[in-house]
Amino acid sequence: MTKGNLKIYLPKERGFCFGVNRALKMLEEAVGQSLPGESVYVYHPIIHNKEVIRSFEKKGVVFVDKAEQVPEGAVLLFSAHGVGKEVEKTATLRRLKVIDATCPFVKKVHLCAERLEKEGRAVFIIGKKGHDEVVGTKGRLSPSCPVFIVEKKEEVAFLPFVDKAGYVTQTTLTPAQTKEIVAALKEKYPFLEQTESDNICQATLQRQQNAATVAPFCDAFFVIGDESSSNSVKLKDTALKAGAKQAFLVENLKGFKKVFLQNAPENTSENAHMSENAPGSFPLVKEETRTALFSFPAEQKVKDSVTSLGSPRCESEFSSVPFGSFKPAPVSSLTSSVLAESDEKGSFVSLASSAIYEIKSEKAFPPMSPGQEGKVASKWAGKSIGLMTSASAPEEILREILSFLSDEFAVQIREIS
Repeated sequence: MTKGNLKIYLPKERGFCFGVNRALKMLEEAVGQSLPGESVYVYHPIIHNKEVIRSFEKKGVVFVDKAEQVPEGAVLLFSAHGVGKEVEKTATLRRLKVIDATCPFVKKVHLCAERLEKEGRAVFIIGKKGHDEVVGTKGRLSPSCPVFIVEKKEEVAFLPFVDKAGYVTQTTLTPAQTKEIVAALKEKYPFLEQTESDNICQATLQRQQNAATVAPFCDAFFVIGDESSSNSVKLKDTALKAGAKQAFLVENLKGFKKVFLQNAPENTSENAHMSENAPGSFPLVKEETRTALFSFPAEQKVKDSVTSLGSPRCESEFSSVPFGSFKPAPVSSLTSSVLAESDEKGSFVSLASSAIYEIKSEKAFPPMSPGQEGKVASKWAGKSIGLMTSASAPEEILREILSFLSDEFAVQIREIS
């Protein structure tokens, strides 16, 4: 049976951000150094991803909601979201061996909030009420400091008047969300103190921008992540707002299969990737043919340099590591291009170093039944989808999904930055 064609667009910026990667590595090291029968405890989920949490629980890691739940003298790791001062105080009183895996960007937000309090200002925290990061930021301030959590711009009208104020933001919000709320705050409080720099995590911002670039050319856009993850949900929303015909949030291969089977697009002659503005049909600026390997982040090294209110520095190493299930296509069919196209507003969308890959799967995944295969292949044939892991999702799930798709379709992949 001839396989239908399926084009897949992969945003280059995807997967664990360096803060999450750093926290996971610290937890792995703590587990590796623990004595037989000794548990490592983590305050709140190390990451908003149930798949990852379950994998660590199998290794004996215990996740707790309160520091009081940890036996005296045990090892306690603070997650990347950070904690308040009361949690630190409890850990000290219980003589816990603390490992602080707070993301350096979150640390920077803490420093900004603490500075505003020292200056005698009320503090507006722009973020999601109840989110671990927001709770931790509020917990860095004393009970006497007026603190207001603002989730929507409409809430600003109900805030009390204060003489002096400043604001900080949750690192995983979208720029559009913070811009609207900040504008509303400045209108009500003209004296509002700005933070030294944007608190939005650059990794989060890059992923949102990449999703917005790819989404308009997709019949469906799939974000691999957890529903409890703020950045995962926002990536899906970003894809929809950017023009994806459909957008879904899936946790794993099983979830992807279910959504993929139930949401096949109508088989019309109109294909998103055939648009004159779709990646691959841009006017060619520069082209070179070369052999390429499917590249995944091999390792990320982080240099934390959080001084005063300065930004942390991140050093990332990426190398071309061929995944066992993926084979490079013949040299003649591989094209690496630097592509650019001006939109109506005159701004440029850059698709640097794009390449089309042909996939051959060697990893065994249960195929669809003959009836399912025919039905799905006929509806998805000639279509294009976007796939990306959120900052809180492991890249391994993406590889499993790609292997599954390559078993069912003649797959072509274009990685886009």
